[in-house]
Amino acid sequence: MSCRRNLFERESGHITQLLLDLKEVTIHLDTQDKVVQLAEVGGYSVKSAYDIVQNVNPPVICLAMETLWTIKAPPDALTLVWKILKREISTRMNLLRKCITLSFTICLLCNKIEETTHHLFVECEIAYQVWLMVAKWVGIQLAYHNDLKQHLMQFNLMQLSRTRNQVWKGVWVVV
Repeated sequence: MSCRRNLFERESGHITQLLLDLKEVTIHLDTQDKVVQLAEVGGYSVKSAYDIVQNVNPPVICLAMETLWTIKAPPDALTLVWKILKREISTRMNLLRKCITLSFTICLLCNKIEETTHHLFVECEIAYQVWLMVAKWVGIQLAYHNDLKQHLMQFNLMQLSRTRNQVWKGVWVVV
């Protein structure tokens, strides 16, 4: 093995051990990659990554987050929805939490409640009216979920083909 620079004596032993360790690694081409969302509390740590690799306390994979990336929609729209589902968009309350001074934090749509991601896309009566209009337009009845991930997943209508379900989920992303 060659390196861009001359190795120190202590490094050559590490390189030799690394190469021996890599020979024992088996790559499984038949195993599908998976998306793992670590717990919101605590976030990422080396220990949490190690636990995932070792299958100790495997995290619950959020089906909505996994499904999101299969939807046929523009990447910018999918990225925005991903940020919305993770509650990372710049709502007034998120900006305030980042110490950005605002004159008011009330939702601009309804002027009633503080503007959080959850309020803006779930609780706000204007958002609710938009979803009712979409449901009426497409001729379906929706169970209005109080959770955006569940709301997205209900667009996986069982009686439709996989392709048509993709179209419905695309409608959800666009709305």
